[in-house]
Amino acid sequence: MTFLKRFMTLENNIFHDSVKILLLNLLSTARSGREVLSVAAVGGGGGHSLELCCVLASFLLGAGYNALVVSGCAGRPLCLHEQTRCRPYLPSPPRLQKCGARNEEKSGESAHGAKYKVKPRKQFLSKYISSVQQQRENQIKRQLALRREEETKRIAEEEKLPDDELEGQRVHYWVLLLPGDCRPDLKEPLFVEAASGKPYQVNDQNYFTIEYLWNNENFWFCSQTNAREFDLEDNNKWIPLKKPGDAFEIPLSWMDRLEISQKDYQRRYYGEQKETLYLRSKVTKFSDYSRSDGLRMETVTYSDLNWENVLRISKSFKHREDFLYQSEYDAKTKVIEDFYYNGRGDYIKEHKYSLQTDEEREITFYGKFHPLSLEKIKIYRDSITEEYLENTNERCILKRRMKFVSVSDGKCENTVEWTEEFFTANKQSPKGSQIAKRKYFHLENKIFLTFHKNEDQLTAGYLHFIKPATANGKVEMFHSYVPFKNPIGLQRSEHSGERDEHIFGEQLTDEIKLLGHAQNLHSEIEKMLKILGAQRQSPGLEVSMFDEERNFEIVSQMKDRDGALSAKQMAELLEPVDYTAPILARKGKSKELMSVDELCKVSEESVNEIRESDAATKKSMEAQLKSLSELLERRIASDQRNQSLLNEREETKNLQLKIDALKTRLTRLNKRM
Repeated sequence: MTFLKRFMTLENNIFHDSVKILLLNLLSTARSGREVLSVAAVGGGGGHSLELCCVLASFLLGAGYNALVVSGCAGRPLCLHEQTRCRPYLPSPPRLQKCGARNEEKSGESAHGAKYKVKPRKQFLSKYISSVQQQRENQIKRQLALRREEETKRIAEEEKLPDDELEGQRVHYWVLLLPGDCRPDLKEPLFVEAASGKPYQVNDQNYFTIEYLWNNENFWFCSQTNAREFDLEDNNKWIPLKKPGDAFEIPLSWMDRLEISQKDYQRRYYGEQKETLYLRSKVTKFSDYSRSDGLRMETVTYSDLNWENVLRISKSFKHREDFLYQSEYDAKTKVIEDFYYNGRGDYIKEHKYSLQTDEEREITFYGKFHPLSLEKIKIYRDSITEEYLENTNERCILKRRMKFVSVSDGKCENTVEWTEEFFTANKQSPKGSQIAKRKYFHLENKIFLTFHKNEDQLTAGYLHFIKPATANGKVEMFHSYVPFKNPIGLQRSEHSGERDEHIFGEQLTDEIKLLGHAQNLHSEIEKMLKILGAQRQSPGLEVSMFDEERNFEIVSQMKDRDGALSAKQMAELLEPVDYTAPILARKGKSKELMSVDELCKVSEESVNEIRESDAATKKSMEAQLKSLSELLERRIASDQRNQSLLNEREETKNLQLKIDALKTRLTRLNKRM
């Protein structure tokens, strides 16, 4: 409130008695901006609208804006900071972009179009039937639009606030920003609410009247009925209290320097949390390290205006050792979706599961960093689906689905019933000889292979095998169509050909690996889910090594190190000083080789040198002290004649500190001499 007090220091009678009473009332009910910040920092809450506007205006003036504090009448939502009919402004969660996005149904076929295309079939439709259908569609659209309009009116009527008995009579304070040369980013006047920081247009209907406004330069009374023009140089609309030629003496601030500890700064909210009610939602913010699970913000969405029926809960976390930063809960489907930063040992990115059943879940990985390029695992009651990132340069697997045998109680065994795999094609090799889809029927001893389609093919080639019942039995090959050989169409024949034998042998080897992979996958998923559950129950929080309030181990190590250094420095200080060492070094002699008389002469020389050095130092320090004292006297006299600025007062204070230090050094030097 320093810039209000300045108007009370005028000696001329430009203030009317009523104006003085008004300003005295303002000064008696408002604290200074520094006091408001100091009290808020130690957990005592904030201030009312006048105090918050003074703080905000001070910051904006320091940032170069032409800011003024406005006093007038406003609506109930602004005066009471009521946001129950406003939607919360929430920053979008830092969800990382999905890597390796692709079509789920892609089966490894070529992305190029076919060489020959079939023309679309002609549509033989009656014009009369088409017109009747169009009329029905238009009627349905009109009915839907009417229903939407009625629903919009119903919601608007439901969300409408009750009438205010004190409408137009509630006194309120807010901040006005005027465009200027210092801040070219502001093109037009703007109102800002200090409690929320939300900007409003000057013609907003929530602001009714303006009585006066002020900043650190002047105080203006409004003579307009509905002030929306802010040309402060127009005396017909704005009456200034400071006229051209008036001199002001700004009193110095009576507050000490604001000191806020790191712990108080991190607390942020009174009671370590802040709850705000919005339209069908509630936002609760927590201080850092105030919750054992690292919760920083919780947003609850409701379906009603009384905040009873929960629809969705969104939680944001920070400082967690398991890298969890976001959790979404859908109250209708009972589904939870957790999001993790990159850095975990298991490369998990997202984890989606249901509270109703433990048999279905979906785990997404950071595929670019996973050693196997695994992107997603979908777990169902009797099957598991693995999805991998696509590599266009090399042949790799895209998707693998494994179906397990179901038993009578609804659970599934580890026995694999069938496995289906999809592969990409290598651009450098002919596609017709590369497998695009492979399906094993492990219990029926069948293998189905489908090959990639070349550009000159209409269909993809395939091979179907039946494994032998014994080791010496024959392999039956049925339904074969192999384009990379001499295709003879669909036929049933016995297995023959060295190339087909080689393909069949590779599939048998891969089948053994697949069955082992299925067993390992079950154990890895169980281990992964066990770790995630343990981290959910008792999460650990990361603490910075520079946080002395919480990192007790680092603090104790630093104290031990400082203690050892101080002990070493103290030992060096207590060690006697040999003043004869410089003279002996210049002469190139040692004490052991000198007589007693020579040592006495060296001691006398060292004492004389020290005295001469001390005398020269004393003379220099006395001259420096004299010049600084004269400069300090001139500065004090200048400060008494006219009010100095803050930087000049700091220079005067620094001069006094230098003089005190010189006096202390001179006292010590005189004692030694």
